[in-house]
Amino acid sequence: MVMNLWKFSQMPHLPFIRYIRLNRTEKHLSHKMNNLIVTVVIVLLNSFAFSQSDCHEFRIGKYHNIKNETVTSVIERNDSIQTERYGDKFIKLKIQWIDDCSYRLIFLEGNDEWWESRGRDRPTPDLIVRITNIEGETYLQEAKFEGDDEFKYKSRIVKVSIL
Repeated sequence: MVMNLWKFSQMPHLPFIRYIRLNRTEKHLSHKMNNLIVTVVIVLLNSFAFSQSDCHEFRIGKYHNIKNETVTSVIERNDSIQTERYGDKFIKLKIQWIDDCSYRLIFLEGNDEWWESRGRDRPTPDLIVRITNIEGETYLQEAKFEGDDEFKYKSRIVKVSIL
């Protein structure tokens, strides 16, 4: 039947049959495109949901902050307090979880070495941190000071132990 329709559609006196044949082909292609789009959306949502669900694994533990393949600080975190050591510098921060993969760090205190390196007269704005990618015991983060869209800090965080 399809062969017959195709043969007839080649005949100049039957343009209507050619239209029917092309219309069926367009519908078939449209259906395939819809299936492809739905499949891509499902895959993206599943990968996003998977990465989001693993963020809670990083709420508690001891970590190394790695920038340019160098450990820049050692972080210890429980669900509500984070401490960071940069050589002889030490700071303590309060954690407010915004969602599963984002949190706000609020400055609580720093030792004298930290204040000397920073300056006591400078403000200590909140830092907003977002976990962007997880691979095993490692995650990538992006951090920015609240109200400052120009500064953005990116680094890799590696979990070294559970507290």
